Amino acid sequence: MVYSYFLLSYRYAKMSTRGGGRGGRGGRGMTGHGITPHGVTTRSVLTPAVQFTPNNGVTTRSAIPPAAQSTPNNDREQNSSAAQHISESEQPNESLTPEDAPVTKQVRGRTKGLALAKIRRRGEKVKLGFSRMLGQPTSDNEDDLTRYTTELGIIVRQFAPLQAKSWKVVPQDAKEMCIAHIREKFDLPEATYVDKAILQSMGKRYCDCRSRLKKKFEKGAVNCPAHIDGADWGYLSNLWQDKDYQEKCDKYKDSRSNPRNHHVAGSKAFYKVKNHLKKKNNGVNPDLPETWMKTHYSEKRKCWTDGSETIYKKLKDVQDQAMANGSVPLTDEELSCTVFGSKPGYIRGLGHGPKPSLTKSGQTSRAQLIRDAEEAREETTAAQKRCEEALVEAALARKNTKQLAETVANMQSQLNFLLQQNGRNMPSNDANYSTNDGDRLVDEDAMEY
Repeated sequence: MVYSYFLLSYRYAKMSTRGGGRGGRGGRGMTGHGITPHGVTTRSVLTPAVQFTPNNGVTTRSAIPPAAQSTPNNDREQNSSAAQHISESEQPNESLTPEDAPVTKQVRGRTKGLALAKIRRRGEKVKLGFSRMLGQPTSDNEDDLTRYTTELGIIVRQFAPLQAKSWKVVPQDAKEMCIAHIREKFDLPEATYVDKAILQSMGKRYCDCRSRLKKKFEKGAVNCPAHIDGADWGYLSNLWQDKDYQEKCDKYKDSRSNPRNHHVAGSKAFYKVKNHLKKKNNGVNPDLPETWMKTHYSEKRKCWTDGSETIYKKLKDVQDQAMANGSVPLTDEELSCTVFGSKPGYIRGLGHGPKPSLTKSGQTSRAQLIRDAEEAREETTAAQKRCEEALVEAALARKNTKQLAETVANMQSQLNFLLQQNGRNMPSNDANYSTNDGDRLVDEDAMEY
């Protein structure tokens, strides 16, 4: 009897945890999400517009015509009419048991940027600097940099139109709106190069967002995700099935599949790694070999990634050879081109942001840097000239002050001499008055004497 009691308790607890018993979530008597006798996650027929039906243990979504929607009176005829719209391929697999029910992974959901929203509720903006050479923001607080990167993805996901073949053909007004949203939350320098860097980072987030959607499509999710508009999903579905577009994607996929050196920085951007090394070096920017070692050598495992150690030694040898010849040390771009070769729009080893000077975008940035340097040099020359004039005026003022001080000293000495001369001719106060038997005037003859 005791054995039977424990057996029944075990079965009841097992059914409760799976949602199949009366106490479990979504049991047979409930109309919400639950586990059917076949162990497949379903949604009640009472859902007004969307019906989830089991398909061999996979949750899918199919639209039900309004005429087939069930009413709250649980009418059997209406329920059977709604069931006719479920295809035979979507019927539950009778061979499945509750033990074979698929386990849904608990995920954290989409990023919402709650930390930044808390700052914005106080009416504040996150202040960031910006590096022209890196094309990335700078800040002593790495959390602010993380908030910036996160907010870029959120803004692109919310406001960038999906009905475009690539980020390059996205309308300019949509891009400007995205920039306005990011500037509304972050205090960034008002400069053209900052807007260009923002658009470049947003383009990367745009590709990442579409890539995640395409992976869902390739896994068989033919129905539109909940957070995507139906028209956008239809456009993307047709685009991904286009033959020319697919050939282009396969070409890029083969290019990405070539052997490469994987880094150990994880999701941390290379410019953040460089900022960390700069703080560690007391404000001195790290060179390419130091950055390469930090991003390709695991201090925890005490090992390099495949082939990274050989590249590091080659970078050091080329840099040491250039310095041994008495020449100026190579820049990171020159060192990267010497070891890795040139690549349009990218300097290998420095991450996204810095542009090579040999590309069109790099030449534009270089020309802009030259113009800015000339303007800065002119401003420095003018400031130096004003400083020299101020020094001359200060020297003249010091000279005049010295002469004035000498004049005042001479006048003071003359005044003292006159006072001394007058003091000899003037009687003392003791001679003018007598304190014997009261105050009385001294004889005028004595005063004349």
